[in-house]
Amino acid sequence: MISCLTSALFQILVLSLCLKSNSVNCQKLTAAKTEEFTLEGGSVTLSCSYTKGSVDVLFWYRQYPGKPPEFLKSHSPFGDAEYLGRMTFEGNKEEMNMTISSAAMADSAVYYCAASSHIHLIFFPLSEYIEY
Repeated sequence: MISCLTSALFQILVLSLCLKSNSVNCQKLTAAKTEEFTLEGGSVTLSCSYTKGSVDVLFWYRQYPGKPPEFLKSHSPFGDAEYLGRMTFEGNKEEMNMTISSAAMADSAVYYCAASSHIHLIFFPLSEYIEY
């Protein structure tokens, strides 16, 4: 009898995000590993570390073969852990992690991490100003 174990492949690539302002500030990101494997139902943690300057926002993207990257989550590295379905996002001043629990074959993809040292907030009025 042949026993077959199915594994899911997770690839992580590093995406450096530069935002242009008065000066350009790029974060150098490094993936802890470029590939991760786990059995279906297991969990896997993808990690990116950064070494230059401060980071205000972390970003995770996922790309399936033949498809454009899709935005998953932005996360403050100094906040509490955040959750999106079976994914947990955590970070500190040196690295960011995304953990996928109960991994499935549908999770097999290329994952990108990005960081920004700038936060741009846009505020919209709650109501319109009407002049009489």
